[in-house]
Parts: sequence; structure tokens; C-alpha cells
Amino acid sequence: MSEKQSNNPIPVVDIIIQHGSSVLFAKRKKDPFKGYLGLPGGFVNIGETIEEAARREAKEETSLDIELTDILGVYSDPERDPRGHIMSTVFIGILSNENAKNKATAQDDALEIEWIDLSTVDKKSLAFDHKNILSHYKKWKESMVAIPKLKYYSYPQSSWRLINQLRQKGNLSQASVFIVKLKYLI
Repeated sequence: MSEKQSNNPIPVVDIIIQHGSSVLFAKRKKDPFKGYLGLPGGFVNIGETIEEAARREAKEETSLDIELTDILGVYSDPERDPRGHIMSTVFIGILSNENAKNKATAQDDALEIEWIDLSTVDKKSLAFDHKNILSHYKKWKESMVAIPKLKYYSYPQSSWRLINQLRQKGNLSQASVFIVKLKYLI
């Protein structure tokens, strides 16, 4: 069977790897945006989920194992990538091992990696629409801080166990839907 050119957007993943107030960026080795800083990420391979692609791309570009905690959003502007209509699901991840921050090394498509404090990221030249993504991430972080902690602790313990089980299985979408449903029930 011959491969046909698809008229559909091509799926990619980008990952915001956070540690404290810093986010990890990779300097791009290839065009487009060669030499620019960008979020670790890349194309989803045939036969893998987007969650698997996110963990694989993080490992390939930074040598880090990460845990995916949330989906920030889907970025689908047809003009976001000069190669064509490429649609990105942006994940938020944390280090699987807290001591790994200093062990991150550039690999694969990355020339080098750099931890950048969120307060200074606006001064950097970033690839693709990553400045826009980081702007949304900052607002997301602020909204999370604004939610009273008491609300989180009022969920039944069994609900948290289910959410954690879904997350561990890589089922972030189901975990997110469950959390939204809980908000309206409590």
C-alpha cells in the first residue's frame, strides 16, 4: 500500500517541563527555527498515543524521565508551523526524579538545553508559537494558585485514588474529565 499525502493536520506534542519556577527549553538543531529555543517535543509516531509521544520526546531531547500531570491545550493554528498545518497537544510535566534537574543533557534534535525562569522567558526568542503557549501556561499557573486549597482537600479520598490511577495509566483525559465532574458535584 502506498502512502498518500494527508490533507489533515499532523499531530505533534510539546512538553512544558517545570521545576520550581523554571521551564526546560531545547535549542533547536534543525530548521525551522534552527538555533532558537523551543519546548521539547516532536511528531507522534504511528502506533503510539500522544502521552507516549510526549514521554518519548522528553527523553529523546533532554534525557529526562517525566511524569505528565496535565494537558495545557491543543494549538492548531494552521500558521503556527512553516512546514504546514501541524497541530500540537501541549502537556505539562514534572521530573520523575527531583534530583534529575542537573542531569538533563541535550540529545537528538536539541543542540543544548536550558532551564529558564518563567519571569524572564518573555525576553527570549522562542520557536513556533511557544511564546504564546508560555503566556497561556503562566495564566494557567496563576489560576491554579488562586483556587483555594480547601476545595481540593474536600474531595473524597477514593476520588483522589481514582484520579491518580488514571494518571498513572497515562489516561490524563479521563482524569481531567473526572476532576471537572467533581468540581460540579461538590
